Amino acid sequence: MKKLIWLLCLLPSVALANGPKYTYPEVPGLDDEMNNIYHDIKNPVINYGTASTMTITNFQGVTTNSNACAGCVGEYKESVHTGNTNVPGTSNAWGDITSIALTSGDWMVTASAAINQAGATISNFVDYGISPNSGNTSSGLSLGQNYLEILGPSGSDDVALVMPSYRVSINSNTTYYFKMLMTYSAGTPIVQGYRLSAWRIR
Repeated sequence: MKKLIWLLCLLPSVALANGPKYTYPEVPGLDDEMNNIYHDIKNPVINYGTASTMTITNFQGVTTNSNACAGCVGEYKESVHTGNTNVPGTSNAWGDITSIALTSGDWMVTASAAINQAGATISNFVDYGISPNSGNTSSGLSLGQNYLEILGPSGSDDVALVMPSYRVSINSNTTYYFKMLMTYSAGTPIVQGYRLSAWRIR
């Protein structure tokens, strides 16, 4: 029993839903029974290539610039814009900068944008966040988690909106929105490029 416990302690903390067997090199000093168990659980390699099912070969990353398949760990989605656009919505109302459609699973979502007042007068803070609710609503936003504030831009300076990784765990296809709110007058501020992206983590 002590040998079995010791053997299990050597195993990596890797588990797959379908329970594939792992194998490792033979360990001197183990009897035949224990070595047979050890041989049944050796050399895991999970290939996250472009196939929709995992294969056991060697636990390694890809060596090309290929993308993970839909539904695979490592799948990546993004919405990116590099030009100038007017801020969404109207003054003192929530608007959607952009959105991405996510399928069921666990995702890490991040967002960034550059805001310039473009001759407008901006009062106080710029509020922004990531939410599954579109339009003029703050529903689903929690300050300090998926919702932040920053002092608005002044003069010709830009202000950066950055949303660190925010975990999204969903059991059905859901669209997430990069949202913002600001109060302004005498013109319309602009968004000078933005990105909303998500990595599937499981």
